[in-house]
Amino acid sequence: MDAFAHRVMIAKRLIELISRNESFFHKNIPNINSLPFTVSTEGEHRQLSGPNLFIALQTMSMREWSDPRFFTLAQVERAGWELKAEAESINLQYLTVIGSDGLPLEEPESQIFRVFNGSHIIGIPELQPRKEVNIESIQSILANSNDFRLVDGRLEFKQTLRNQMAGSLLAITLGIAFKSEVEPELSQSWLLDFDKNPIGLFNEIKGALDIAMPLITKINLLESEEAILTKMNVASQNKSENSKDMSMGWKENWAAKVELMFIEKQAVLSVPHAQKDEAKKLGAVYYQKYKLWFVPKGLDINLFKKWNPRSQGLGEAATKDVLIESFKEFMEVYGLDTSKEIKFDNGWNGVSVNTTRKKNEAGRYTLTLSGGLNGMAVGTVINNHTGLQDTWTNKGVELTPEQRAKANAEALARAALAKQEALAKQELAAVHAKEIMALGQGATTHGYVLKKGISDQGLKQVPGEVLLRYPEFKSENGASVIKARDNYLIVPMSDLNGNLRAVQAINPDGSVKAFMRGGQKKGTVFVLGADNFNAISQNDISMMAYAEGVATGYSFREVSGLPVAVCFDASNLETIVDETSDLLPDFTRVIAADNDQFYVERALGFLGEKLGINPYPVDGNKIEVITNTTHTRTIVVGELVTNNEWQEVANGTYKINIEGQYSRKLTVEVAPKNERKLTATFSNRGLEAAFSALEILTQKQRKALIAVPEFNSLKGRPTDWNDLVKNEGVHAAKSVLAKLNHVKFPSIELERNLEKNLERTRSRTIVNEVSR
Repeated sequence: MDAFAHRVMIAKRLIELISRNESFFHKNIPNINSLPFTVSTEGEHRQLSGPNLFIALQTMSMREWSDPRFFTLAQVERAGWELKAEAESINLQYLTVIGSDGLPLEEPESQIFRVFNGSHIIGIPELQPRKEVNIESIQSILANSNDFRLVDGRLEFKQTLRNQMAGSLLAITLGIAFKSEVEPELSQSWLLDFDKNPIGLFNEIKGALDIAMPLITKINLLESEEAILTKMNVASQNKSENSKDMSMGWKENWAAKVELMFIEKQAVLSVPHAQKDEAKKLGAVYYQKYKLWFVPKGLDINLFKKWNPRSQGLGEAATKDVLIESFKEFMEVYGLDTSKEIKFDNGWNGVSVNTTRKKNEAGRYTLTLSGGLNGMAVGTVINNHTGLQDTWTNKGVELTPEQRAKANAEALARAALAKQEALAKQELAAVHAKEIMALGQGATTHGYVLKKGISDQGLKQVPGEVLLRYPEFKSENGASVIKARDNYLIVPMSDLNGNLRAVQAINPDGSVKAFMRGGQKKGTVFVLGADNFNAISQNDISMMAYAEGVATGYSFREVSGLPVAVCFDASNLETIVDETSDLLPDFTRVIAADNDQFYVERALGFLGEKLGINPYPVDGNKIEVITNTTHTRTIVVGELVTNNEWQEVANGTYKINIEGQYSRKLTVEVAPKNERKLTATFSNRGLEAAFSALEILTQKQRKALIAVPEFNSLKGRPTDWNDLVKNEGVHAAKSVLAKLNHVKFPSIELERNLEKNLERTRSRTIVNEVSR
């Protein structure tokens, strides 16, 4: 079961329990010691949150577990404990943002983990008793709450679904009773909105956490402060400086303080492990987030000269140059250009690729010399032209602690410089974008406008020779995909206030869609139907839409009548949705998704190219893929085996891993004979981005839905709303919208009203003719 299906299943199960008044927040559970938490390998308590918290509490309530601790099987085995014969596990879902190589993922991934409750583990340390709660202190905190109050030691509140959930969390934390009785009719009324959209329940869960967690945090901080004061008094009386058993609240406060101190730091340090106590005694502070030492504001920086990273050199065994040269060799295998200076700031950097004659920046890489697992040098390369990506690690000698500290400090300083340089390039690109728009002419006759059948409103066209005057349309070596004799459609890219930040250039047939090198793309939009994004609220309707490309945006506006925010690609669509989720609170948002459903065919083409496998089989094994939000289609893959195990063919071996119930993502690994192993991932990126955007909006409690184009014919591999309008007509596209939960789109309603008026006119004419 994939992560999305798991969420739906959990939501439906909780809804069923609520309907029967059998959820954990319908009853007092006095035997639960505290809110459930997991325990990391370092022994750190991590309280569960979101749906995971509710899953664990519901399971504890139903199975009468009182131990709030949960461990993975690996943790149980590592600790030398044993599971009881009757041990049962539960599944929790986590969002992963760091890959197994220690580097940031381009796209966060959801993973499902199996955990066991402490009550089913033999050999586990005894559970600590619940802390006593100071009722007077709790009263003072709840006095400022409009939702809760303590009456005779019992928590009472106005009964809404959110308050009921939040009240149970507070009561469990405090170890007191709460108003758990709910009339069945009231429970049923809570569920009316979840019939068609079960995952909407997670909005209520988030709302409950937003109510309860600030109060719980205040309570925990209050207890921590009391514990700290008590500890200080004891320490003063005993003249002891031992503070190892301070509470988690103290640690959390210290972490926040270090964060602030680091912002105002004087310098970063390269401190060998053996000298850390000396540096600490002088006042240096260790920052866990970046794994380095720094000098806080106010100290004499001359005391730390011996640890100045600039005065230290890397040893001959593993110099920076050796590591970078090894990584450059790895980049070249995947066709990435290495002629320019390689950055090692742990950020993503664009480079050109040698796998196509068209010079561009289709390659990306990230490299850190010491930030991988166990302090190793590690990097990842991506060739967007071939679809290949892989991870490199330093398999030679390891960096010493001194070398690792120096590399960390260099990377941090380099990242700050790179950020400044990037901002300067963006500002220059914004100036050049204004010049290009001023030089542009009307785009009514542009080839791309005619090919896509779209309006040219807000667009310009300029000759390629104009674009070639600007460095943003050339690579670092001066080459360019722009041809001087072609005319290019210019699409403005603005911030939410309408300030022009960059432009996109599209050639007549659409084969080249060039962005300004160094220009700002992330967070920019092209708004159709309003002067800028913030002006959308001035429309008479309370709906708007998001789309990836400009042609898709124009076509969706034509069939829906909505203002549309064109976001340029799937990744930026997610960014724009996130950045605008707090704006237009009363609007219904429609995500006009691109349906990139032919990713399995692309995977077959990849296997055909690398291993000579037939990419057009007519029979054999089959794969089901999603074609829209309600339908799937079957793809024949011949003799290919998709069980995530290596398979041998004439020209090498391959392995295919399918993720999701309906093949939402395929990871293909190939090892051609006598060649290096290659990895490529194929997915319905448009639909994935739409689901991700929908998740963002539902978490913010915004009204939102996905509009996916449905095609009667797949000839030509159509993917977006422009393809639907061109191939099957405006009426076909409007009929798809009309099925979206009976949402009233302006253009469709206008068309219906016109039809009604025509029908009335015909009726009156018939009556008049009969009368005569």
